[in-house]
Order: sequence, then structure tokens, then C-alpha cells
Amino acid sequence: MSKRFIGIDIAADTLHIAIADGDKKQVRLQQVSSHPLPEHDALPNLLAELLGPVAGFGDRLIIALPVRHCYLRWLNFPFRDAKKLASAIELELSVQLPIDIEQYQLAHRSLQDSDQPGRIVAAAVPNQLLDETLSHFDETSWPAHLVELTPFALAAGLSGCRDDDLLIVVDEHETVVCRLQQRVPSSLAVLPAVAEQDAAEVTAFVCRQARMLLGAGEPGSIRTWLIAPHHAEPLQQTLQQFGFQIAVPTVPGQPTSAALPGLKAALLALCAANQDKQQGFNLRQGRYALRGEWQKLRRSFIAVALLAGLLVGSWGTTAWLKHAELKGQADQLSRQMEQVFRANFSKSDPIVDIPRQIEVKLAEMRRKTELLGLSSQGSALRILEEISSRLPVDLPIEIKELNYSADNLRLSGFTSSFDAVNQAADKLKASPLFADAKIADAKMSLDGSRVDFQLQLNYRSGGTQ
Repeated sequence: MSKRFIGIDIAADTLHIAIADGDKKQVRLQQVSSHPLPEHDALPNLLAELLGPVAGFGDRLIIALPVRHCYLRWLNFPFRDAKKLASAIELELSVQLPIDIEQYQLAHRSLQDSDQPGRIVAAAVPNQLLDETLSHFDETSWPAHLVELTPFALAAGLSGCRDDDLLIVVDEHETVVCRLQQRVPSSLAVLPAVAEQDAAEVTAFVCRQARMLLGAGEPGSIRTWLIAPHHAEPLQQTLQQFGFQIAVPTVPGQPTSAALPGLKAALLALCAANQDKQQGFNLRQGRYALRGEWQKLRRSFIAVALLAGLLVGSWGTTAWLKHAELKGQADQLSRQMEQVFRANFSKSDPIVDIPRQIEVKLAEMRRKTELLGLSSQGSALRILEEISSRLPVDLPIEIKELNYSADNLRLSGFTSSFDAVNQAADKLKASPLFADAKIADAKMSLDGSRVDFQLQLNYRSGGTQ
């Protein structure tokens, strides 16, 4: 998806606009133009005429502030966590700077330094300056999406910049001389512009600061990028006389000149395109965070939220109806079980847990059935008949007591000898109704005339009826 990146540079009486478009792979500078600066009330009409009635979703408009009113500090921290940095920076700047920190907007950007992973450059920008600048744009349909500091934004827009290059910016606000490290100013000197300032004073300041930033290096060993809408010609001649290798950014379709009116706007547009690849200051955060795009998408989000609410409501209604149906079926089954319980069991028993009470009643009836001989082990009469048929007729045995239970049968009686007891046990053990026949007790009477015994007969599982 192609996006537009718009750089705007506001001079004393001129508005410079540069438009670039492209995607993540390639960005092309399409247009650079200059227009008379309108009155404050007429700016929205001019922006709408040049850029369109409203900003597109992917469009980015960038402006830059001079650093003459700002405070900059290069700091080192032993960590890189964003939240920790934000807290530490505010505390550090409140100690180092002679200002009321509440009246300034704080921002920072990380520097790619392998030796010092927590190295950053922090900026404190007056809230008053931000308020005055943003008032020109936030009241229009083209708000400023990105707000940067001039030397940092211009350095980010340079193509072919190398480490240790110098960047010199001379405009109506200030003169800035800085040394670059990975397209970021690593040291910087500023000369504010005043009414009585002439080219000689600016040139002397630039040459002096350039030599100081260069240190022991030779002026011709590095490139010196020059962006100078003011005093460009004498400044360039003087720097070349001192041996500096001057480089001027080029704009497609425009003559190569350090004094090109729309040069700063063009570099700002390219800086906005590079913001996806490297982090800038972007002072639009906190109380100055841009909310315009959220307002554009608000209706869409509301529609999606309403649709999601309807879907959730529909699902909830369906689930409630299904629950009500199942609850009705459960209540009907409960009433039917109560009717069965009342019809087949005691009508006076209190209703507590019908399924459990039915199980208890069935277990009780099952025990009674087994005791009455109606279970799968066979009837009591059938068992007595089996015992009579198994015991030999000539065997002298007399049964005194028969103890019938659901699991086994106990016989107590007497016979003539121990051999008769063993013979009776063997005969009964051969019955298909009994799993075994155990002699629980056998002893001779005191007079030796008989043997008293007890036999335990265990039912066979699934015995004959």
C-alpha cells in the first residue's frame, strides 16, 4: 500500500512543501513547491488545496522545530528498557537542567552504540513552543503526525551519509553545526539567529565549530553536508578555502544548491519515510499525542463493536433458551419420578433426593427378595428339596437348625459318626446349587452316642432356580 510523506518547512513568509510516496521497499520524492505563507485562518484552505481535503490513513505529515529553544543531553544508562528509560530520563534532566521540568515536553531516541547499549540523546522542548507550532495544524484536516528537531530530522533524511560526517544548517532561526554518527548528531553547536547577524559572523562561527568538532582530523577526510537557505554562497566558499569537502543534498528535478528553498522540506519528507526503519524523537506523545486517526476509525470500531455485541447477544439468547428447555425437561422428569415414588413406595416419606431414595428402596426390596428365596440362588423350598435328595436315605442324620441367608446356608444337627458327617458334606458339595460345603464344627457327645456337627453351604453364583 502506497503512503504519502509530506514535509513542511515554514519560513518567515514562505511555506515550503515536499511530497514523497512509496512503500517499505522504495520511497520517491514526487513534488517540492514553495508558496506564500497565508494568514493563520487561511492555512487549512491552502493545505486542502495542495494535499487534498483530508489526510489519508497512511499519510504522514512532518514538521521540525529549531533546537535553539531546546535542551539536549547525551546520556548513558545501564539498561535499555523503555519504561525504565522514561523514568530515569525525567529524573536525570530535572537534576542537570535549570528549568521547571513540568513546563517541557521530554523525548529521547536510542543511539546504536555497541560499546554503550544504553546510550541515548534526550531532548527537553518548551510546551509553549509546541503549543504555538501545533496550533497551525491541529485545527486543520491535516494535523502534524510527526514533530522532530531540525538537525536530527534533516540528518535522518540524508542519503549517502557516513559516520563522522559534518552537518551544517543555516536558516532564519539558527545556525547548527553537528557531527554525525549513524545519521544521528553525536555532538552539536548552535548559534541563534539575531537581527543584526551578518554572513561574516555566521561563517566565523561555522568554521570555528567545524574545526573543533573535527578535532585532529583533516577537513578533506570527511564530507561536510551544507543546508543553508541563508548565507550559502559565502559560507560554502570559505569552507572550501579551509579544505572542507562540501556535499549538498540533491532533490530530483531541482538544481543542486545548498540554498534551494524547498531542500529542508524535501529532507523532512524523506525523514518521515525513514521513521518506519529507525526511531526518531517524535514529540507527539503524552499530552501532545495525535488522536485524529483514532477519530477517523472510531465509527468503524463502533460498528464492529455493535456487530460483536449482537453476535454475543444472539449466542447468549440461544444458550439461555437451550438451558431453559433442558431445565424444563429436568423438572418434568423430576415430577414423574416423584409420582412413581409416591405410587410404589411410602406416601408419607419426605422427598429429599428421589433418585437416591429409589435406590435405597430397591436395595431394601432386593434383600427381602433374597431372604424369601426369590433371588437368582433359588427358592428356599428348592434348596431344602435339593438337600433332602442329596443326603442318602440310609444315612442316620437329623437336622436340628437351618439358618437361611442371602449368601449361604448353615445346617446344625447330629449323626452317628464322623464318617457320616464327611459323607453328608461330600454329597451336598456335588450339588449344582452349592459352590462348596464346609464342616464348620464336628464333635463327639459326652456319652459317645452321637456326633454334633455344623455345615456351611455357600451358594454357587447363578445357581438354578
